[in-house]
Amino acid sequence: MAAHVLTAEDIEPLRRELAELRALLGARATGEVLSTYQAAELAGVTAKTVRAWVQAGALPARRRGRRIAILRADLDAYLAGAPPAGVVHAVPHRLHADHAE
Repeated sequence: MAAHVLTAEDIEPLRRELAELRALLGARATGEVLSTYQAAELAGVTAKTVRAWVQAGALPARRRGRRIAILRADLDAYLAGAPPAGVVHAVPHRLHADHAE
């Protein structure tokens, strides 16, 4: 079986990914990085709710392709002032014309 030799072309995406991870961690290089599922488990909500928080810009995170990376410190800070578990935002109920009084 022939060994695969890595070329500079193979290594460059790995270098970019490493640079992104270092930027993500920044000064908090010892911080724990969570997936949406891990964050959801810690927060007591679903992964869908965590993704909604990220999409709304309420919870800082980094997207890498389809993956979302969340710093544990950011999750903890968000949860300190977060809405009740499972609530992303309140939407007022609209009455239809046939239900109006």
